[in-house]
Formats: sequence, structure tokens, C-alpha cells
Amino acid sequence: MAIEQDRRAQQIVSLITELAARLNLELVAEGVESGPVFNHLRALGIDRFQGYYVGRPQPGSSLRQTTLWQRAVLNPSSTGLIGEDGLSGSPPHP
Repeated sequence: MAIEQDRRAQQIVSLITELAARLNLELVAEGVESGPVFNHLRALGIDRFQGYYVGRPQPGSSLRQTTLWQRAVLNPSSTGLIGEDGLSGSPPHP
């Protein structure tokens, strides 16, 4: 069951996020493979992500485009690369 549908998983992530904030630690959500999961984790207060949704394995020549997309998702006003959904568009994939 995906986190956006699993209340217990949501509570665990919320508690971990709160603990990390109190300890001044940064969190990285791993295994983020879809927009809905990304959006849900972001709503829970996580701002660093790893997984196929935000960056598939790729050659170095594609890194700049991917980095621009990631910055656009986390800071929409910085690049103008926002999709029609108002949040993310699609991540670039080689």
C-alpha cells in the first residue's frame, strides 16, 4: 500500500519528520517513484528525495537538465519549468 493511502505509514513519517526537525537534521525520502508519493511526502514536510521519480540513473550529460527540473519542483519561482499541474511537470528521463 502506498503512503498516501496508509494512515499508519503517514503517522510514522510525520513523527520522523518532527523528530528530525527538533534535532536539526535533514531527511531524505528514498524510493520515491511517483508524483503522488512525492507530493504526499512533500506535504508531510520532507524536502529531499531519491528515487526514479526525481532522478533515474543517467549519463552525466543529462545531469544539468535533471538538476534544473528538481530545482523547479522544490522552488517553482526559480526556473519557470513548471508543468500544467502547477507543481512538477515530468522529470526528465534519458
